[in-house]
Amino acid sequence: MDVFTIRVIAAAIILALLIYQARQASPGSHRRRAFMLASAGLGCFLVINGMIVFGVNPGLLSGPMVTLGIVLLAASIVFLVLAWRKGELREQIQRMNRAINEERTRREE
Repeated sequence: MDVFTIRVIAAAIILALLIYQARQASPGSHRRRAFMLASAGLGCFLVINGMIVFGVNPGLLSGPMVTLGIVLLAASIVFLVLAWRKGELREQIQRMNRAINEERTRREE
């Protein structure tokens, strides 16, 4: 199995997880937009690597697709920061803090 096949498989798994997260987020939220943009950006990389796996030379298409993928991923980070600032991630942050505190108390015992 070559490196591009592994990239396609990994990207497809992560893409499925991002789409699942986007569907779980409330409609119209910054969090949903962040996951949708991240999945679109990852989809660009998936297309390029998929073309290479199937023996199609992306040629001139690879430059704009990589640029589009990077722009979409950067935009998703912006929307994730906006979601964090608006408190949309409060539940996840509280859950992580509880888990960290439980781990600390377990280690101290």
